[in-house]
Amino acid sequence: MKPTFVLFVFVTVMVTSNALGGDEAKKDLAKIQGDWKLVSLSVEGRLLPEVLLNKVKGGAVGLSYAIKGDKFLGVIKGDKILADGEKVIWTIRLDPKKNPKAIELLHVAPDEGKTTPGIYSFEGDTLKIYFPNPNVEDQKRPTDFANNRGVMGYILKRQKD
Repeated sequence: MKPTFVLFVFVTVMVTSNALGGDEAKKDLAKIQGDWKLVSLSVEGRLLPEVLLNKVKGGAVGLSYAIKGDKFLGVIKGDKILADGEKVIWTIRLDPKKNPKAIELLHVAPDEGKTTPGIYSFEGDTLKIYFPNPNVEDQKRPTDFANNRGVMGYILKRQKD
């Protein structure tokens, strides 16, 4: 076999497999479009009681998020770093072929250029996203949905119109 033909077959297979993965990611992204409300947060292996959760960022229960296209938007309320009502914007990259499914948030505002690795799952109107705790140096992608040390787990519920 000629090297040119082998290279052509390899490139064709790679492009086809990436396109298929891209379709899966697009389907998952379409399924999680809409408005979301934070209903549960675990930090460092502990589920925050609602009393404490209400104090996070001036009242995280009810903190709203939206997924529009490939953008994940959050509105900050009472954060010491950002002004009230300032939006946090990330670009979402999904890799549903990984187990568990992988998500990367590419920070648009603030912290432009920073990337946060995580995992996600969704069922019905519930979206789980687990990330490394931003206060931990080693920012490795979580390997499961257990409430482990070094991990922050967000449980979001879809908001109905």
